Amino acid sequence: MVAFLVASVVLGVVAMILVATLLRGWALSVLWGWFVVPIFGVPALGIAQAIAVAMVVSMLTHQYVPSKEKDTWGPWAQIFLAPLFAVGIGWIVKQYI
Repeated sequence: MVAFLVASVVLGVVAMILVATLLRGWALSVLWGWFVVPIFGVPALGIAQAIAVAMVVSMLTHQYVPSKEKDTWGPWAQIFLAPLFAVGIGWIVKQYI
């Protein structure tokens, strides 16, 4: 029973990481196509390419800031909602270009 629960939690975390990675890749590829392609004339990015670019940029710019308070929902909300908000705000900005 305990092994099943542990396996379920591990699979759930892996699934959430995959969904979050795909979501961020999708958001970056959409924003790239809306803004970078027409302005700089570079090729569009597919989702896999966008994930790779995001990973490289994240590794070069990430800064760890430890939190003093225990917040369980904040990081999850940021992981899943930040790409959606970025695409939403990007869509609004795109309407004025």
